[in-house]
Amino acid sequence: MTNLKNNLNVLLDKNNLSVSEAERLAGLRISALRNILRGQSKNPSVEILSKLAALFQCSISELMGESIDIKNKHFQTQIDNFEFFVDFSNFVKTFCEEKHVMLSYKKFSNIQSESYDYTVENKLKTMDKNFTKWLLQKETSRIENKEIPLKPL
Repeated sequence: MTNLKNNLNVLLDKNNLSVSEAERLAGLRISALRNILRGQSKNPSVEILSKLAALFQCSISELMGESIDIKNKHFQTQIDNFEFFVDFSNFVKTFCEEKHVMLSYKKFSNIQSESYDYTVENKLKTMDKNFTKWLLQKETSRIENKEIPLKPL
């Protein structure tokens, strides 16, 4: 539990987030994260940990691990599929044009990184368009502050 608290504090600091802002962005109830950090929640649910992992773009095991290497996480992965990046960029461009939204470079990079990690972890030869679309919809719904209906590809 100490590792989780330490890693969460590092991630909050690194992302310049307050506890209440992180709870809101992760879709957690008020005080869910605060209770973990205070040691009042000794056994947080998988749902809470999943939401925190999604917010900080890491795995649950990284949240719970001895230390989290947030600086070098994605730089340690060797790129062996450059075609992914071309496909990803074109897919995001089309998505954003259709939805009339823009992404910041940081959000674009975070989604790209998460999509690439998913591709590598699942040993896929190409980008999973449904997963990437879900990531984009999740991010753009935060931007627009409304849900975007899912449409089949």
